[in-house]
Amino acid sequence: MVLTAVAAPLRLYKLESQLWLDEIAALTGGYRRPILEILTTFPGYFPHPLYELLGRVSLVLNGESALSIRLPAALFGIAGVLMFYKLARRLFSPGEAFVATLMIAVSYHHIYYSQYARGYTSYLFFFLAARIPQPAWRSP
Repeated sequence: MVLTAVAAPLRLYKLESQLWLDEIAALTGGYRRPILEILTTFPGYFPHPLYELLGRVSLVLNGESALSIRLPAALFGIAGVLMFYKLARRLFSPGEAFVATLMIAVSYHHIYYSQYARGYTSYLFFFLAARIPQPAWRSP
C-alpha cells in the first residue's frame, strides 16, 4: 500500500538516536525488569504496562539499544496509519479516506509519538480498532 510506503520510513527514521531523559528512566525502571514482574506489579513511574512488556520483549530479542525500546511504538504507529485507513474507508469515500490517511501518515505529531518510547501509538491503534463498525451479522 502506498500509505505504508510513506508512513514506515518516516517512523523508522533515526530510531537509534539518543534517548530522552524519560526514556532512559523508563529503560532503567521498567524495560529491564523481568517479564513476570512487569505482569504482576502495579506500574509505578511508567504507566504503560503493555508498552513496558513490549519494550522488554524487544530488548530481549534485539539487544539493549534505543532502536529496541522505540521499535514497538514505531510498529504501532505504522499499524495505526493502516487502522486509520481501514476506519476512514468504512466511513468515507475512497478519495477522502486516502487523503485523510495521507495527512496522518505525514503528520508531525503522529511521527513524533511513533518515534518515542511510550505507549501513545498503541493507545491510538487500539482506539481505532475498537471504533471500526462491525457488520450487522456480528452484532450481539
